[in-house]
Amino acid sequence: MSSSAAVADPSAARGDQPGPASTRGRWWHGARNVVLAVPVLPITILVYVVLAATIPGFASFGNVQNLLGSLAVLAIAAVGATIVLLVAGIDLSVGSTIALASVLGAIATRDTGSMVVGLLAALAAGLVVGIINGFCIGVFGLPPFVLTLGVLLAARAIAYISAAAAAGGGGTAASVGQLPPQVLTFGQSTFAAIPSAFWIAFVLVAAFSVFLSFTVTGRSFYFVGSNEKAARFNGLNVPVMKFLAYAIAGVLGGVAGWVLMTRLGSGNATAGDALLLQVIAATVIGGTSLFGGQGGVWRTLVGVFLITGLTNALGLIGMASWNQEIIVGAVVIFGSGLAVFLAKFQARSRR
Repeated sequence: MSSSAAVADPSAARGDQPGPASTRGRWWHGARNVVLAVPVLPITILVYVVLAATIPGFASFGNVQNLLGSLAVLAIAAVGATIVLLVAGIDLSVGSTIALASVLGAIATRDTGSMVVGLLAALAAGLVVGIINGFCIGVFGLPPFVLTLGVLLAARAIAYISAAAAAGGGGTAASVGQLPPQVLTFGQSTFAAIPSAFWIAFVLVAAFSVFLSFTVTGRSFYFVGSNEKAARFNGLNVPVMKFLAYAIAGVLGGVAGWVLMTRLGSGNATAGDALLLQVIAATVIGGTSLFGGQGGVWRTLVGVFLITGLTNALGLIGMASWNQEIIVGAVVIFGSGLAVFLAKFQARSRR
């Protein structure tokens, strides 16, 4: 009887019916994979829980809406920074690109009364910066750090000059106002109780996630950043891929500048000063490697949430901006160290 019962239930003999221990094992394996894929995710969740529990007003509906709207500019720009880092590049001009795009977009919107024309002007500004970066780095092989630092200074200067000229010339005005009322109305609008600016950022993150994961060009960015020599050997046009990465980053910087313009109701030449640190911080702590070939835009979005949540909370308690930068800097150091540690851990696990 016992032997026939054993034959009658072969699934039990094979272990097809997992017990509690194996179920726990699967949960642990799944959680481990999530942490290894997006190491900052559990940290971000923990930070938000602590902030909601300790800072009055952080979890309020109004503040959540404000947080989602304010992170849109950072998220859009960080997508471009992610693509640049994937090809082992760096773009220090991203903040100035956003500022320049917001100023030129505001001038075009004010002078024509059209937000669409303003968007085109912002996109053109970002594209020009991206083309300059991509051509000099991808085609001529100039060092990305030095080149984009120079473009940062030039774009910032042009943003200030343009803002001053729009104010009447010869002045030191850093912003362009007097925009049509529909600009700010759009920038502060919501859809399904969520700011429209956030929906724009979310759509772009989703679109570029698909692009990087499921297209030949998108996967090629990873290949170039992982091993440039191997990419050349396999027939990839590395200069073109680098050019394309910087061009995309420039266009996304233009979009971010236009969204910033609608959020503020003006163009601001000083906007890029703090954004550069935040864009790089969000991208790096999200898990995109500074050495290329590893990362993704969803990871970056988690990093954006962490940076924006921290700065929002610190602003609520009235902390000075320079103290906020100290904390953000500490988070960047921690996130970079965590990413390096997990990369080494994964390398040892494959052996």
